[in-house]
Amino acid sequence: MTWLSDKRRLQVIGLITLIVAFCSIVYELMLAQCLSIILGNTVLRYSLTIGLYLFSLGMGALAFAFWKKAKSSQLLLVIELVLAVLGLCLPFLILGGDQFLRQTLQGLMTNRSSVLTWLPSWVFMHALIVLIGLLSGAELPILMEMGRSLGGDPAAHKVLALDYVGTFVGALAFPLFIFEQLGLVAGAALVGGLNACAALVVLAFYPETRRRHRVLVCVLSLAASFLLIRNEEDLRNLLVGYVFG
Repeated sequence: MTWLSDKRRLQVIGLITLIVAFCSIVYELMLAQCLSIILGNTVLRYSLTIGLYLFSLGMGALAFAFWKKAKSSQLLLVIELVLAVLGLCLPFLILGGDQFLRQTLQGLMTNRSSVLTWLPSWVFMHALIVLIGLLSGAELPILMEMGRSLGGDPAAHKVLALDYVGTFVGALAFPLFIFEQLGLVAGAALVGGLNACAALVVLAFYPETRRRHRVLVCVLSLAASFLLIRNEEDLRNLLVGYVFG
């Protein structure tokens, strides 16, 4: 981004921060909603999801200290691409994955009430919460370091503030628009597409991150997001039929 002024670079970092913070909290709320659909007890599911998410954010921030050898922009791009792919697959992973594991294990077990028929599924679903939390936890220190390199501590503090703003907007958008108007399949596709857009911004403004396979993953993620949103009803019916039919 040598052709941009420091002020413009900070604006780009601020935009990325808003997007990734928005996506992160929406993913966790989606996971909590999926868990409450499958397992019931909504209060417990949301409490456990948020608790695991916050714990994983801390672990992700801590893990960044061991990843600092990598360039911040390179690391940020990889995280955004992984989150984009995860986001696009999220309802199918958590709802379809739960059903697949249960059916497979029940077919192998003679005692269908055994803890082994539901424990792997429970671990898998909660591992998704931890994985997204770890990746999201690394995003903020990366962005703060990028901001600090341009404008010192004041810029890093602005990045932190924008992270909170993005989280607040995402927490409102999920119940009022995403879940209510789009549903889980299209909502996850939209948020996965936003992560792909964040990756696209990184690719556009940080030339050192550009690799052919990364650009391809970004473009394919955006295309998949569009197709999932366009075919939401058919895919939702297919998923509901598989899980509950």
